[in-house]
Amino acid sequence: MVNDVEFIMGFAKTKNAVDKLSNGDKVKFYGNLLVNGYLNDKDKISVDEFDEYLELINSLSYRELEYLSFFKEHSDKHRGILIYQHWEEFSKEFENKFPKRDVYFVYKRLERTGFISEVTETESVEENTGSLDIDSIGYKTESELSRFNEMVLKNI
Repeated sequence: MVNDVEFIMGFAKTKNAVDKLSNGDKVKFYGNLLVNGYLNDKDKISVDEFDEYLELINSLSYRELEYLSFFKEHSDKHRGILIYQHWEEFSKEFENKFPKRDVYFVYKRLERTGFISEVTETESVEENTGSLDIDSIGYKTESELSRFNEMVLKNI
Protein backbone atom coordinates (compact mmCIF):
# COMPACT_ATOMS: atom_id res chain seq x y z
CA MET A 1 0.00 0.00 0.00
CA VAL A 2 2.93 2.34 0.63
CA ASN A 3 3.68 2.34 -3.11
CA ASP A 4 0.16 3.55 -3.93
CA VAL A 5 0.61 7.27 -4.64
CA GLU A 6 -3.15 7.92 -4.68
CA PHE A 7 -3.50 6.45 -1.19
CA ILE A 8 -0.54 8.43 0.13
CA MET A 9 -1.95 11.68 -1.27
CA GLY A 10 -5.42 10.84 0.05
CA PHE A 11 -3.96 10.10 3.46
CA ALA A 12 -2.05 13.40 3.47
CA LYS A 13 -5.19 15.36 2.48
CA THR A 14 -7.21 13.57 5.15
CA LYS A 15 -4.58 14.21 7.82
CA ASN A 16 -4.56 17.89 6.87
CA ALA A 17 -8.37 18.05 7.16
CA VAL A 18 -8.33 16.28 10.54
CA ASP A 19 -5.63 18.64 11.82
CA LYS A 20 -7.97 21.58 11.08
CA LEU A 21 -10.87 20.19 13.13
CA SER A 22 -11.79 22.07 16.27
CA ASN A 23 -12.71 18.74 17.89
CA GLY A 24 -12.48 15.11 16.88
CA ASP A 25 -16.12 14.44 16.11
CA LYS A 26 -15.79 13.99 12.31
CA VAL A 27 -12.63 11.86 12.44
CA LYS A 28 -14.63 8.64 11.98
CA PHE A 29 -16.07 9.94 8.69
CA TYR A 30 -12.61 10.82 7.38
CA GLY A 31 -11.40 7.39 8.48
CA ASN A 32 -14.33 5.69 6.75
CA LEU A 33 -13.47 7.51 3.52
CA LEU A 34 -9.86 6.32 3.63
CA VAL A 35 -10.66 2.74 4.62
CA ASN A 36 -13.69 2.26 2.40
CA GLY A 37 -12.17 4.17 -0.50
CA TYR A 38 -8.68 2.69 -0.64
CA LEU A 39 -8.37 -0.33 1.62
CA ASN A 40 -11.32 -2.44 0.54
CA ASP A 41 -11.10 -5.03 -2.18
CA LYS A 42 -14.38 -4.13 -3.87
CA ASP A 43 -14.33 -0.79 -5.60
CA LYS A 44 -11.37 1.56 -5.21
CA ILE A 45 -12.37 5.21 -5.16
CA SER A 46 -11.17 7.55 -7.90
CA VAL A 47 -9.07 10.58 -7.00
CA ASP A 48 -11.82 12.98 -8.09
CA GLU A 49 -14.48 11.17 -6.09
CA PHE A 50 -12.20 11.11 -3.03
CA ASP A 51 -11.60 14.86 -3.31
CA GLU A 52 -15.32 15.55 -3.73
CA TYR A 53 -16.25 13.47 -0.69
CA LEU A 54 -13.43 14.97 1.36
CA GLU A 55 -14.73 18.44 0.51
CA LEU A 56 -18.28 17.40 1.45
CA ILE A 57 -17.10 16.15 4.84
CA ASN A 58 -15.22 19.43 5.32
CA SER A 59 -18.27 21.52 4.44
CA LEU A 60 -20.82 19.62 6.55
CA SER A 61 -21.00 19.62 10.32
CA TYR A 62 -20.84 16.40 12.27
CA ARG A 63 -24.53 16.77 13.05
CA GLU A 64 -25.39 17.27 9.36
CA LEU A 65 -23.53 14.06 8.52
CA GLU A 66 -25.56 12.32 11.23
CA TYR A 67 -28.77 13.75 9.73
CA LEU A 68 -27.87 12.33 6.31
CA SER A 69 -27.10 8.93 7.81
CA PHE A 70 -30.36 8.98 9.78
CA PHE A 71 -32.32 9.88 6.64
CA LYS A 72 -30.61 7.18 4.57
CA GLU A 73 -31.33 4.54 7.19
CA HIS A 74 -35.03 5.41 7.36
CA SER A 75 -35.62 6.08 3.68
CA ASP A 76 -34.13 2.70 2.72
CA LYS A 77 -37.16 1.10 4.39
CA HIS A 78 -39.43 2.95 1.94
CA ARG A 79 -37.59 2.72 -1.40
CA GLY A 80 -35.70 5.95 -0.79
CA ILE A 81 -38.68 8.25 -0.32
CA LEU A 82 -40.29 9.56 2.85
CA ILE A 83 -43.68 11.11 2.17
CA TYR A 84 -47.17 10.95 3.67
CA GLN A 85 -47.28 8.89 6.84
CA HIS A 86 -43.65 7.78 6.39
CA TRP A 87 -42.54 11.43 6.61
CA GLU A 88 -44.70 11.93 9.70
CA GLU A 89 -43.23 8.82 11.38
CA PHE A 90 -39.72 9.87 10.39
CA SER A 91 -40.31 13.41 11.72
CA LYS A 92 -41.33 12.06 15.12
CA GLU A 93 -38.28 9.80 15.33
CA PHE A 94 -36.07 12.68 14.20
CA GLU A 95 -37.46 14.98 16.90
CA ASN A 96 -36.85 12.30 19.53
CA LYS A 97 -33.26 11.76 18.43
CA PHE A 98 -32.45 15.42 17.71
CA PRO A 99 -34.57 17.53 20.07
CA LYS A 100 -35.05 21.22 19.36
CA ARG A 101 -34.26 20.79 15.67
CA ASP A 102 -36.84 21.48 12.96
CA VAL A 103 -36.85 18.44 10.67
CA TYR A 104 -38.06 20.31 7.61
CA PHE A 105 -35.47 23.07 8.02
CA VAL A 106 -32.65 20.55 8.50
CA TYR A 107 -33.40 18.65 5.30
CA LYS A 108 -34.18 21.80 3.33
CA ARG A 109 -30.62 22.93 4.13
CA LEU A 110 -29.17 19.51 3.25
CA GLU A 111 -30.63 19.69 -0.25
CA ARG A 112 -27.48 21.66 -1.11
CA THR A 113 -25.51 18.40 -1.00
CA GLY A 114 -27.50 16.96 -3.90
CA PHE A 115 -28.04 13.76 -1.90
CA ILE A 116 -31.68 14.48 -1.11
CA SER A 117 -34.45 16.45 -2.77
CA GLU A 118 -37.83 17.68 -1.70
CA VAL A 119 -40.91 15.92 -3.02
CA THR A 120 -44.29 17.60 -3.20
CA GLU A 121 -47.24 15.39 -4.00
CA THR A 122 -50.44 16.98 -5.21
CA GLU A 123 -53.88 15.59 -4.70
CA SER A 124 -55.76 17.28 -7.51
CA VAL A 125 -55.34 19.81 -10.25
CA GLU A 126 -58.28 21.91 -11.35
CA GLU A 127 -57.89 23.02 -14.95
CA ASN A 128 -60.31 25.94 -14.87
CA THR A 129 -59.02 27.57 -11.70
CA GLY A 130 -55.38 26.58 -12.00
CA SER A 131 -55.23 25.64 -8.32
CA LEU A 132 -53.20 22.84 -6.78
CA ASP A 133 -54.18 21.09 -3.60
CA ILE A 134 -50.96 20.12 -1.87
CA ASP A 135 -51.36 16.81 -0.18
CA SER A 136 -47.93 16.13 1.26
CA ILE A 137 -44.32 17.24 1.39
CA GLY A 138 -41.39 14.94 2.04
CA TYR A 139 -37.93 14.05 0.80
CA LYS A 140 -36.31 11.41 -1.36
CA THR A 141 -32.76 10.20 -1.75
CA GLU A 142 -30.77 10.75 -4.90
CA SER A 143 -28.66 7.90 -6.26
CA GLU A 144 -25.32 9.39 -5.17
CA LEU A 145 -26.30 9.17 -1.49
CA SER A 146 -25.90 5.38 -1.62
CA ARG A 147 -22.27 5.69 -2.74
CA PHE A 148 -21.54 8.44 -0.18
CA ASN A 149 -23.12 6.25 2.48
CA GLU A 150 -20.92 3.30 1.51
CA MET A 151 -17.75 5.40 1.45
CA VAL A 152 -18.27 7.85 4.31
CA LEU A 153 -21.29 7.38 6.54
CA LYS A 154 -20.97 3.74 7.48
CA ASN A 155 -18.18 1.52 8.65
CA ILE A 156 -17.28 -1.55 6.59
